[in-house]
Amino acid sequence: MISSPALNTINRATPVQVVAPFTGLKSIPGFPVTRKTNNDITTIANNGGRVQCMKVWPPIGLKKFETLSYLPSLSPESLAIG
Repeated sequence: MISSPALNTINRATPVQVVAPFTGLKSIPGFPVTRKTNNDITTIANNGGRVQCMKVWPPIGLKKFETLSYLPSLSPESLAIG
């Protein structure tokens, strides 16, 4: 038997050959990224394009409602004292 290094080499795939690299997010090196400095605070938070309706909670006939619902009911006499 011939024991040479050429016969004992095993052809194994490297990890780069087994799994292809992710190429979904590529940057374009030809165009430098320039950002406009915006000092106007009114344009920072804007969701006006997404607002379509507003929910209203009707207080009539409900046990609790949002505005001052934690206060006990006041009589006209207790209101006149303050």
